Amino acid sequence: MTRALRCLPLLALLALAAAAAVGERSHADGWRRLPQAFALAASALVVVAAAPLALEAGRHLQARRQAGPHLQELLAPAQIRFLEASTPADAKVLFLNNNRVYPLTREAVADTTFEASQIAEWLRPLRSAAEVDETLRRERFTHVLWERVDWGIDWPRPLLDLLADPHSAPRVWESPDGRFTVYALAPL
Repeated sequence: MTRALRCLPLLALLALAAAAAVGERSHADGWRRLPQAFALAASALVVVAAAPLALEAGRHLQARRQAGPHLQELLAPAQIRFLEASTPADAKVLFLNNNRVYPLTREAVADTTFEASQIAEWLRPLRSAAEVDETLRRERFTHVLWERVDWGIDWPRPLLDLLADPHSAPRVWESPDGRFTVYALAPL
């Protein structure tokens, strides 16, 4: 959509404001219909501006309707579908390098921003993979979802050591492109 089309709804609001201002100022009989003309023009601008968006929304709805039983595959990423299908309802997942937990119905914890990790700072004082493992399990985490993307986060070495140990945190799923890995944590 062009920049001009995106501004059209704003023009409609400006036209309504202008109509209200003219209505306040006009007292002569000839001016009384001017606010209605401004309102009609503003309504036309809203219709013109909304038409492309309404058509696009209609195309999206039609595509979803045609997807039928495959709609979940279109809406939920593979890692979320795996967690939904392969973890117990009371699972708690720690998301690392990723904060897109929707539409996961399991309890999940993720950083709010990518550049500054509160999770990394929480785990930083721990000195060994065993301490990280114990801390995560004490907090009832059952799984870790790791996205291989560099956000510049200095993840603590003990956390990385834990995820590299197949006995403490076995890989239970990996995306075909290797971008996402789900690790299982042993219960306490």
